[in-house]
Amino acid sequence: MSTEDIIDQTKVSAGGDEPEKENSEPTQEEKEKRLAELLANGRRELRVNNNAEASEILSEAAELSVEIYGEGHENTFDACYYYGMASLEVAKLESALLKNPDEKQRNGVSGDEEAASGDEEEKTAEDENDDGSEKEDGEESEDDDEDSMKLAWELLETARCTAAAKIEALEAERSGVQAIEQWNLKLADVLILLGDHGIADENYEQAREDLGRALGIQQNILPPSSRIIAQTYILMASACSSSMNFTDAVTFYKRTKDTLVAREEELKKQLPEIEDKEKKSEIEDELKELEEMIPGIDEMINDANASAEQVEQTTKEIKAQFAGFTTILSKLPQETEEKEVNDISNLVRRPAKRQTEITDINADTTKKTKSAEKGEENSQI
Repeated sequence: MSTEDIIDQTKVSAGGDEPEKENSEPTQEEKEKRLAELLANGRRELRVNNNAEASEILSEAAELSVEIYGEGHENTFDACYYYGMASLEVAKLESALLKNPDEKQRNGVSGDEEAASGDEEEKTAEDENDDGSEKEDGEESEDDDEDSMKLAWELLETARCTAAAKIEALEAERSGVQAIEQWNLKLADVLILLGDHGIADENYEQAREDLGRALGIQQNILPPSSRIIAQTYILMASACSSSMNFTDAVTFYKRTKDTLVAREEELKKQLPEIEDKEKKSEIEDELKELEEMIPGIDEMINDANASAEQVEQTTKEIKAQFAGFTTILSKLPQETEEKEVNDISNLVRRPAKRQTEITDINADTTKKTKSAEKGEENSQI
């Protein structure tokens, strides 16, 4: 949607019968106000998991931010980041529906079955049409999923480049540490979403690389008990589990638990000293959340350990089978087989033994000559 359409919609939503000014351009202040409204609305839709609506709103915000500030400007970061987040959630949902179409089929087929129960021929024709339409829908869904994933990646990469450029500029200007840390944390947020994108797109190596960079930034700035770090550990463990690396997954799940336990102990120490009732209530609610979360992490650790043991056992069995197969091969008459395979002498035409015959003739001639010579010598004597 173009900026002119956004402006026209704004005027219509304002209502009233006031005559519109022709060729009137909104001021910079009005554009910035509109951008702030779009960002607030988009983030609100994200919080309630209305990702499709959030994507539409944030798309307008991203376009408007570029119009106001120019592409790559630091003030375009938020719109690009949240638009990328919404697009990623939409892509993940489309991917899930593509991988599990049974639920979609159950929702759409039941009514058709009741309507077609009286006529077998009509039902057969409808089934054939359904098969064709399902194939077309599947192809379209796969294309949509790829497009959504690509869009999400492009937006997040743009946000990453914007944050990296801002950090570089701040470091060159030798600005305050606080500003640099703030933008580094924004960069970490983008890297986490890129890691989540890699997991959804089954690019696990890239996901681990992005999440590892995010962890490095967070560990340098945030306290060890930060739940943000714990969340990144969870994503890293998920990337490891998805790539069948359950041993590393166990390591990151344990780090998640250690971080949450540290946070729990920290809050318990703070609680007696808090006098403000609202603040005290917030701490109590968080402690309750942590008490519920930690046992869930223990289950994840147990599941990952079981999977790691299963993979190890399967690997041993495969190695044992391979070793037995190698032993059998070693007992086979390999030299004979190699000789039979490599020996092609039977395919080569052998030359006639003419040389031997000539040699025999020469030998007879020589014998006769010698006998004649002896006879002459004897006659002379």
